[in-house]
Amino acid sequence: MWALQHGGAHITTWAEVPMAKIHDKADAVVRVDMTTIRGSNLPILKVDVPEVIVDRVLGHEVVGTVHSVGSGASTQSR
Repeated sequence: MWALQHGGAHITTWAEVPMAKIHDKADAVVRVDMTTIRGSNLPILKVDVPEVIVDRVLGHEVVGTVHSVGSGASTQSR
């Protein structure tokens, strides 16, 4: 899958990253159909924010489709 990653000050890159997997019975994997960044991401894009490591995947506020769920998910979430 593809992700927008932080590459350092003023650098963003599209990179192929591994597909997420279920690790815990309460996990869910959601295929992101649409996402955006918001104001809290702008400082990351404008300057080097020490707390944000290089290759961090950016974007939240997603619209997506449930791809898979762990065994502990309720039937309402499937």
